[in-house]
Amino acid sequence: MWRSEDRASWLKDEEGEAAQQERGLADYLEARPECGLGRMLADLALAPPDPFKSKARRRARKGFVITVLTLVAFVAWFAWFNLIR
Repeated sequence: MWRSEDRASWLKDEEGEAAQQERGLADYLEARPECGLGRMLADLALAPPDPFKSKARRRARKGFVITVLTLVAFVAWFAWFNLIR
């Protein structure tokens, strides 16, 4: 059987190792701005960046705009016929 002191020290070591791994992963993702959920969503909604104009704004993709407008129209249609009327 484990003594309570042995178990407590083992758990403390495991928590310290987990915290260290979490910090390492956070540092890795902070060092790589091309990774991450925000970048993935921006790439989904916006056109690819121009490598020659790094400060230029990225325009929205036409397919994304059409999809959003269609979804808004369906929600408005649903709300009108089922909730408002």
